[in-house]
Amino acid sequence: MHAGLLGKFQPGTTTEIGVEIVSSHAARADLSISDANGRTLYHLQLNEHARKKLWIGIKPKKDGSVTVTLTAPSEKTLTHSITLTATRLPITLVSIAPNEGMRSTAQLKTTEESAIVMLSSARFPHTTQGYGAVQSVITDLESLAALGQRQSEALGQYLAGCGILLLDKASSSVVERLGRSAGCGGHLIRSYGQLSEIPQLLQQLDGLRPPKPPESKTLALLTSSQPHMAVPLYLFGYLLLMVLLSSLLTRPALLLVLPLLTTATGLVVWYGTGGQQLTLWAEAETGDPVARLAAIQYSGGDRRGFQETTFTADVVITRLENPQTSTPIEHREGDDLYHLTSNTALFAPTRYRLDGIVRQPHRLSLILDSGQPIVRNTGTRASPAGRLLWKRHSYFTLHCPHFHPMKHGIPNCRAKPPQPLPSDY
Repeated sequence: MHAGLLGKFQPGTTTEIGVEIVSSHAARADLSISDANGRTLYHLQLNEHARKKLWIGIKPKKDGSVTVTLTAPSEKTLTHSITLTATRLPITLVSIAPNEGMRSTAQLKTTEESAIVMLSSARFPHTTQGYGAVQSVITDLESLAALGQRQSEALGQYLAGCGILLLDKASSSVVERLGRSAGCGGHLIRSYGQLSEIPQLLQQLDGLRPPKPPESKTLALLTSSQPHMAVPLYLFGYLLLMVLLSSLLTRPALLLVLPLLTTATGLVVWYGTGGQQLTLWAEAETGDPVARLAAIQYSGGDRRGFQETTFTADVVITRLENPQTSTPIEHREGDDLYHLTSNTALFAPTRYRLDGIVRQPHRLSLILDSGQPIVRNTGTRASPAGRLLWKRHSYFTLHCPHFHPMKHGIPNCRAKPPQPLPSDY
């Protein structure tokens, strides 16, 4: 096993570990990761006398511990634990090519203290989660060229999320090319000539970074209705139906149907697939090709049963309550998807926070009319219903029609009157 970023992590953030497995024969196996998120299950195919190297995003517990368990079909298990070192300081990842010489870490200290992690390009993160605690990356073109495909993709996702990148003696054309696919308009990618320039550059770029996506509590305020609130409505509707049937039926023998209806309704509520609801927050700088995403996924609550939701592996999934009660996340080798599975319960939905990067689907702009916000959609597709937060009020957007080039003017989004947010917002 290998811990990314020299085993350093920030509490509450994600990082990565590398797991290498060698099997003497071909077999199917399950790899279980126990961390602050509970347990994540990976279904693997092991080949005879072949090495399998996995880079896995994790969220260490408060004490930094992570437990990995490998289970073979024979039920034989191998367990290994690793402990990472927590730091409250933001992490600066540094990789300078050998011909430039490894400089003293004291030269890279910024005005605000940071944890310096110096790595070769081969030890750069292989997953998006590996950059969870990284505030800035300092490297050169030679190190970038040496990155593998997965490492380049992970770094690209980090830059898309408005990550800071400083390049040693890079030309303006290289900085511009990298900035085209980066977030924040590429303004957080800069070139430097001397190490002495780095502290001032980092301080300047850190001031340009956008605010972090909302906390889970704030996202929950945007939810219009909880899925488990549908259960009382089901029961009330059922009772109303029973009363109507009882009053309309003139032959008592037909009342024998009522127990059958009761049983059928109970089976549907008890064993049916639980409902799902996604509360989404996506934001982007003007002109960005991507948007930073945060969301809360509600699963179950209105029925008891089993359900599954799939997400791309680039999305960081965090369970918000009771993380040790189940094994909700599975990864099946070869499909690059996370399968979020759970046994749902009545009146007790499970909640997961999702963080990631998405292609920007719409072009929304905000204008003020007598101090009141108006949203305009200048994209090529209609935007879904959503909410706008503005000066402690919540505006529920009903519809945002898209801009049509053959028509004059840009349509405004229709919205309900504002509702004040709770005082603790």
